Amino acid sequence: DVAVVGVTARLAALAGFVLQAAQSFILPDLTASMAVQHRDKTLALLWKTNVLTLVLSLAALITCLLLGEFALRIFGAPYTVGFTLLLVFLFGQMVRAIGGMNQQILALHGYQMRTASSCVVALMVLIAGAILLTRAYGMNGLGFAVILAEIVWLGALAWQAGRLCGLRGDFLWLLFNRPAKAGGH
Repeated sequence: DVAVVGVTARLAALAGFVLQAAQSFILPDLTASMAVQHRDKTLALLWKTNVLTLVLSLAALITCLLLGEFALRIFGAPYTVGFTLLLVFLFGQMVRAIGGMNQQILALHGYQMRTASSCVVALMVLIAGAILLTRAYGMNGLGFAVILAEIVWLGALAWQAGRLCGLRGDFLWLLFNRPAKAGGH
């Protein structure tokens, strides 16, 4: 089980790397637009990045549905039992994509140390969730615990970004706060 969890986590981490890289591409432009307080440009950049990462995470999830068992079989037939866990981990990457760039916004405003409290709370949720959910759902419970911790962490970061920066980078907030010209793209 440990080997299966490790392989599925690493495969999902590849998708996470792609999402993180996509977010990193806009950091210079985001920093510049935030420095001159060009709110519409900032919101447009955040919106485009959120849409891109959401599409990428959805593509990873669909690819896994189609080829996930084949990919796991490369490691050996016993690894195919991790298919559901891989789907859960990739769904967690989609949750992260929806969470957007609040951590980066907080760091660009100089609040990176304040995000530590969100990390600690999420870590406690992860540990408690892993203990409780793996008992009930086996190794898939670990995936559910990861998603739960991710939601808590991203929610806390969204709250902090809104409170401290007056700006949030998550998909749901941007859905209602993007500039009109970003809607046509």
